[in-house]
Amino acid sequence: MMSSNTNQSSATVNRTDKAALFAYDDGALSDLSVSNVESKAQTWWWIGFIISVSMLLCGVYYIANLLYDGLGLWGLNYPVAWAFDITNFVFWIGIGHAGTLISAILFLLRQRFRTSINRIAEAMTLFAVICAFIYPLIHTGRPWYAWWLLPVSNPSATYPQFRSPLSWDVFAIITYFTVSFLFFYIGTLPDFALLRDRSNSKMKKYIYHTLSLGWTGSSKQWLHYEKTYILLAALLTPLVVSVHSVVSYDFSVSLLPLWHTTLLPPYFVVGAILSGIGMILVLIIPIRKFYKLEGVITVKHIESLCKIGLAGSCFIGFCYVIEYFGAYYTDDIVMIKELKSRIGGSYNFFFWLTIIGSILAPQLFWFKKARTSIKTVFVVALLINVGMWSERFVLIVLTLSNGFLPSTSGHFKPTYVDILTFVGSVGLFLTLYLLFLKFIPAIAVAEIKGAKAVVSGTTGDKKIPSSVSIKTIPQKPYLMVGEYDSMDGIVAALDKIKKTGYKLYEIYSPYPTGIAEKTVISKKPYSGWYAFIGGLIGIALGLFIVWFMNGIDYPLNVSAKPLFNIFLAAPVTFEISILFAAIGAVAGMFLPRNRPNFSNPLFKSERFSASCSRDKYYISVDSADEKYLLDRTRDMFISTGASNIELIEK
Repeated sequence: MMSSNTNQSSATVNRTDKAALFAYDDGALSDLSVSNVESKAQTWWWIGFIISVSMLLCGVYYIANLLYDGLGLWGLNYPVAWAFDITNFVFWIGIGHAGTLISAILFLLRQRFRTSINRIAEAMTLFAVICAFIYPLIHTGRPWYAWWLLPVSNPSATYPQFRSPLSWDVFAIITYFTVSFLFFYIGTLPDFALLRDRSNSKMKKYIYHTLSLGWTGSSKQWLHYEKTYILLAALLTPLVVSVHSVVSYDFSVSLLPLWHTTLLPPYFVVGAILSGIGMILVLIIPIRKFYKLEGVITVKHIESLCKIGLAGSCFIGFCYVIEYFGAYYTDDIVMIKELKSRIGGSYNFFFWLTIIGSILAPQLFWFKKARTSIKTVFVVALLINVGMWSERFVLIVLTLSNGFLPSTSGHFKPTYVDILTFVGSVGLFLTLYLLFLKFIPAIAVAEIKGAKAVVSGTTGDKKIPSSVSIKTIPQKPYLMVGEYDSMDGIVAALDKIKKTGYKLYEIYSPYPTGIAEKTVISKKPYSGWYAFIGGLIGIALGLFIVWFMNGIDYPLNVSAKPLFNIFLAAPVTFEISILFAAIGAVAGMFLPRNRPNFSNPLFKSERFSASCSRDKYYISVDSADEKYLLDRTRDMFISTGASNIELIEK
């Protein structure tokens, strides 16, 4: 993953970041990355957890009442059939977009500042999508029938109507969550291995060993890991655009003023990114203080996020200008009336809250003093989230409340059930986030180590010890393993290995080094081909589902529209193709001959288990190699600076 960054010049890295980065060696970074998991839960964590769980239980209680008594407990009326439910759905979906932006898009753009914050951003994406998915389910009134939205047979012998954008949402959300989860989980494999190697509890060691899929940090594993990671990042990038564009289609395909416009898809996408940036700032600012991560999540990281937020805010402001300009330029009386009602109507409080939170407040980020003031950034980030929620409320509720006739107009007033179900979703989000901080490393240490190695431009100082500890386990066949404190010894040893003609050797490191992966003899990963084949299968399956279900098995005449239309099938087909391509990429990472080995002989070495995932580097030579000689191999390790040599039974 990090080896692809080696072509970048270290001169582009801010000096402040360099100083902060070099304040930690690899061992200290490992200790810091797992500090949130290994340390006991602090008082602030318990206070936050109790409050968030209480909010969650409150939401669960009122959702249960809602399902028992019906949606009449909400303030919905005619014509405002969408209100807090869809507002919160769009809000939470938007929150998740910044995670994909930071993790995937910035990775493809080689923006190194993402390495310290991408883990939190990825977790935020998953939790936000879970919160969002609750609202369409309970909005149906009968969530136990939600499986009817899937392309499967049901008791009514009906299928989803794929000419409706509401059915597209189902596939978009499922795909987005699944691919985001795969991206998140693949990135945690090295961190789970680090927790496994540091754990003193047999139960925890077993759990983390299973979660890490037998990770050893070999060059072959890193090679497949990097290929899969970049494929998932590339697949997630169009999902950022597609998911919230599909959500915007729920509105733009209608004939209501300010909804029926091509402006909505980009407007929704950028608005989602802005709200997500605000949320990630709200999340990382407290924990960098509580977990003492100021040296890893620096002010420069926060400043970079502020710049992205500023760009999103300016685009949102531009969209507002375009709306007013378009209405007055075309002299559209209905749109002008709608826009005037935003400014001075019954919901004008939320409109001005939107202007302040999502447009005016982020303008402070033009000034470096504001971007580097942690308190200022935190307050502005909170205002961004409040403003973006208000923006969704104004767009949905205000538009629906103003009908074309007086008889089709109505005012929405939220009930306590509306408010407390939203409180419950916030509690769910915070509960999941706090549990994440307790059980999963908050920073991706392998990425940070790799970035540190790239910035330094060196592999470390070569050290030739005067004496070497050699531990022998006489059983055969075996592996001879040499331990190194830096990559210099690895490079020298690789030169000698190539000269002696060895073929059965492997390199192990706590992060992808680039040098090792290019030197070790290994077949190229097949993740790309698997992703390509998976994508083709997804395209064929998506087209077949729409054609068969709506054109053959359950034909429904809607305004004499064609039963099957390739353009209306495009959203579902696109989402299914991305889903299968992502699954194919991960499957390619775990080919049978490269599958995780839970009984790797190297795990017999306590020294290897304790150090390889932390800060040491290893080379193993297999005794089954035709060129293998015990004395020559041992002398080779000694001459290249190996601090420890061990024979391990295979």
